[in-house]
Amino acid sequence: MLEEIDPKTGQKISVFNPVWLNWFIDLAAIITQAGGNSVGNVTGPAVSSPGDIAVFSNVNGTVLKDVSLAAAAIVTGPATATGGDVAVYDGTTGKLLKDTSLVAADLVSGPASAVDGNVALFDGVTGKLIKDGGTLGTAAFIAKGITATITTAKLTSGGTNGSMVFTDGILTSQVAAT
Repeated sequence: MLEEIDPKTGQKISVFNPVWLNWFIDLAAIITQAGGNSVGNVTGPAVSSPGDIAVFSNVNGTVLKDVSLAAAAIVTGPATATGGDVAVYDGTTGKLLKDTSLVAADLVSGPASAVDGNVALFDGVTGKLIKDGGTLGTAAFIAKGITATITTAKLTSGGTNGSMVFTDGILTSQVAAT
């Protein structure tokens, strides 16, 4: 806006600059040539409810609609919480969370890295440490310190039972059934 002195009253008046008018007309033409879409050019419904969630109702991202679902109806939590704490449901509605004051890092701790698909095993007796247990069927996964004897059934009516002995998951001896 420009300021000029009104010759009749002698007071300052604001006058629109015609150069700016041309700039706005040119800008409108550019937006129209681009398909009418510009950043921030979003329209909403004629009526909506306060606190309801708005979602896009077209693929251009230019029109919003009220989905008649209040944000507070989804999940609410405490007024304050501590960063890094574990959040759990409070009650049976599935919509209310509370801060447990348990730090996630204090629950279970594992190695700095692991192999995708490997089994996690407890490491020690605290129940809070885990380690990479390797893949199923490998020596790293087989229980250690266990000896098991399996008795096999007789193969004939007058025969004898057989047996297999496994130590640390490895077959160490066997007697065939007859």
